[in-house]
Amino acid sequence: MFGNRYRLEVLEAFADAPDGQVNLGRLAVRQGVQAAVYYPVIRDLLALRLVTRVTEVGRDRRRWYRRAGGEALWEPLGRLVVGLRGHYDLIAGTDMKDTGEQKKVET
Repeated sequence: MFGNRYRLEVLEAFADAPDGQVNLGRLAVRQGVQAAVYYPVIRDLLALRLVTRVTEVGRDRRRWYRRAGGEALWEPLGRLVVGLRGHYDLIAGTDMKDTGEQKKVET
């Protein structure tokens, strides 16, 4: 958020997740980046207690994170993220597709 594309993508993923859970590997594939770009972001969110790590279930080795704080926090944060995404697209002259790929917008 505020100057960090990856922070914006992670917050958007948590705000949009119906069950509140996000896997950084899946997010990275969807955005076309390496999962490692999200590690500093998730560490910050964990430190702020905005997300928690989900305990491994069965043989699934993927690490999942769950948003914390309830809808009173995430609903307005989700609206803020949508607004910031639109602002980012406007100032960067791009439009972020669902895949995370940027396309140039004619102005």
